[in-house]
Amino acid sequence: MTRQNAAKLCKIRNPRATRNQVKHPRQKIKLRLLKGTSVNSLQSQYDTLSTVNLQLSLEAESDPKRQFKMIDAWLREYERRNRDWPTLAKMCHEVKAKGLWKHGGYKDWSHWVLAAAPVCAKTVFVYVGMYENLAPDFSHEELREMPPETAKKMTQVSSGCRKDPVIREASKKKRKEFVQTVRAVAPEQHIEDDIRKTFTFSESQWTVIEQTFAEFREDVEAPGMSDEEIVEALCINWRQGLCKRTHLTSMANKCRFHKKNGTKCDADAQTGRQVCVFHDPEQSATVRQARRAGGIKRSRPAAVLPCSTPDLALENASDVSALITDSINHLRRGQLDPRVANCVGYLASVLLRSLEQGLMERRIAKLESSVGLIRIPLLKSDSKGDPTGDHNGDD
Repeated sequence: MTRQNAAKLCKIRNPRATRNQVKHPRQKIKLRLLKGTSVNSLQSQYDTLSTVNLQLSLEAESDPKRQFKMIDAWLREYERRNRDWPTLAKMCHEVKAKGLWKHGGYKDWSHWVLAAAPVCAKTVFVYVGMYENLAPDFSHEELREMPPETAKKMTQVSSGCRKDPVIREASKKKRKEFVQTVRAVAPEQHIEDDIRKTFTFSESQWTVIEQTFAEFREDVEAPGMSDEEIVEALCINWRQGLCKRTHLTSMANKCRFHKKNGTKCDADAQTGRQVCVFHDPEQSATVRQARRAGGIKRSRPAAVLPCSTPDLALENASDVSALITDSINHLRRGQLDPRVANCVGYLASVLLRSLEQGLMERRIAKLESSVGLIRIPLLKSDSKGDPTGDHNGDD
């Protein structure tokens, strides 16, 4: 690129502009701003002129070492401008706080950001949110010394702990070192480090996810809410049952067969299939056999002992043991229904506990009589209020 073409690109009136005139375009840019040049156009001109100056300097310089220093300085300046997140956030916050977006004909502030910076709009939202959270406790210069990853963690620290000199000094470090410092100085803050996970979505899946994120931010009126915070909020809502997970799961596993009256079958669908076993054509033979077997089983009467079977005198544990033994033998021969046998076993256990309790009471009474203790029965009162009852001895 020749110097004459560079001069035309910079829109300098004199087509024979010298190299020094091209190297200092800021004065010309300031004059154009006064004439009503738009901010976007101004930034584009400044970036173009900066690149032109570098190209002209490289063409005029033959020393490779100096060429490297020029490119290195240009790259570092570009990095500095992009890392100055507080200034970017402050400017965008001014547009939001003063309602300047209205003068651009936009619906609201977030629509302006999406139109002005479609590639980095999400980053702008996060930066503005961090700036609004931290600006009351930190000066602009302190925020400029704070890496964006660290600033994001600082928003989780309470305002009182932000006054701690150790924490303020640690805010200039990287995120990991800052988190370690806060854990050591203020463990009650419960600051956690980030865990990075990578997911792969199809184009249609990501379209649905982006739409969900955008609608969620609009619904909660928090355009600066990060994707991670939205995922956490959705998971919490789902776990609390706001998404009717039980209903959705049950609906997903129900049979899809429609009856003659138009209603759907309420039975659970088979694993890996959309219908239940009763409406699966491949299982029709098995269903018929099962129904036939069930009908035969229900038609058979329960096996019980004949009515002429004599009653058993169950007066002690030996009698109960004999009953259980006899019932087991009848059950093995098919002469007693298992349900009847279960009832006999339960009643026998109740009777055994009762017999043991009666035996214990008799033993206690015998011990009391042997040591001369007298048991006084409860007294009953007659109609006149005089107590009556049998006494085995003097009071």
